[in-house]
Amino acid sequence: MDELSISNFKIYKMNPFIEKICDQDLIQRKDGTKLTPTSVRVSDTNGKFIGSALVREKTSKYYDTRDFVRLTNEGIILMSGLQLVEHKVLSYILLFLKHNDLEIELSVDKIKLYYNYTSRNPIYKGIIGLLSYGVISRKECKKPIYFINPLYFYKGTIVKDVFNHINENGTAKQQELLENVDFYNQK
Repeated sequence: MDELSISNFKIYKMNPFIEKICDQDLIQRKDGTKLTPTSVRVSDTNGKFIGSALVREKTSKYYDTRDFVRLTNEGIILMSGLQLVEHKVLSYILLFLKHNDLEIELSVDKIKLYYNYTSRNPIYKGIIGLLSYGVISRKECKKPIYFINPLYFYKGTIVKDVFNHINENGTAKQQELLENVDFYNQK
């Protein structure tokens, strides 16, 4: 059999993977409306001011239908140093982490079944490895629940969670950040 080399692979003028995204209908359109205040003054028939107008616009947004995990540069660097079983436990976490959640329950038996291990020991070693790297930390409760470290990865949008945490537990210096955050102060 011939040995593979880079020259054995086809060369493309355009990215061939974009066509696969189009073929699989991964990009969907969501229609909606947006209310925009205008400077138009609304008056009655006598010319008396009633109020300002809001214009309702139809909008269309396109979104990717797949579920994503945000992986930071630090997370990529960290992953290069993980052992195989640590990678497997991390992969399990990334697959089953809920959107916008900072914690996950890690059942050793479920992970063992998922990867068809015969022993629980490798799973424990993987969890211990992730704990020692600071990827996860133990939560104070009776279940095996772990906090994930969003400095490495996150599923969802971390900004609101960080500001909610600051609002509930933050120092005075951290509280100053909230004063300049528009979305946090909105009702």
